[in-house]
Amino acid sequence: MKNAELGFDFCGVGTFATMLKLPADKVRNWVEIGMVPSVMVGGVRLVDLRRLHADLNRGKKGFTEGDYPVA
Repeated sequence: MKNAELGFDFCGVGTFATMLKLPADKVRNWVEIGMVPSVMVGGVRLVDLRRLHADLNRGKKGFTEGDYPVA
């Protein structure tokens, strides 16, 4: 299943940072503290755009440390 608006469900931290026009280190930190949803695929941590999009559509307004536990 692909996200209709974004065209894909997951992306690398660097790609997500580029999309937001932010430094990759900042986004990587967000992922590490569970501020942004992520998944591990083949040993690589990816931002879960599908979950992020779903949460925004449900009205999520802010993102804080621990919102998305990192396993």
